[in-house]
Amino acid sequence: MKDNSERDIPYVSNDLCVYLRERFSLQNLLYDLEDDDETPAERILGSFLGVNAIIETLEGIQTMQEEHDGIRG
Repeated sequence: MKDNSERDIPYVSNDLCVYLRERFSLQNLLYDLEDDDETPAERILGSFLGVNAIIETLEGIQTMQEEHDGIRG
């Protein structure tokens, strides 16, 4: 199995990361929940954590790509 440095990782743009942070902000996630009173709190918290983990992973890839391309020091 290849390690992370040998994988083909698709390009992740800064614009995508910014968009996802804004679209899935806590305020927006809470607003989306107002219509759903039957979802258990554990499921809501899990979805919040999952969204955040995905965005953090994409931001990490984006930072790594900028460092590799010499954009970020």
